[in-house]
Amino acid sequence: MHEILSDFARMIPAALDNVKTSLPTDFPENVVTAVETNVLRLHGRLSREYGSK
Repeated sequence: MHEILSDFARMIPAALDNVKTSLPTDFPENVVTAVETNVLRLHGRLSREYGSK
């Protein structure tokens, strides 16, 4: 389980970048910022708990 969560944590930044680049140009920036902030916060927590950065 540790390895799975570590791999998942390692993939989060690239997945977030892929999603951001696929959004329409008129997508609300406040929504992008809110989602990005929370995903990165949770990524940090997952990384601390499972040793992936």
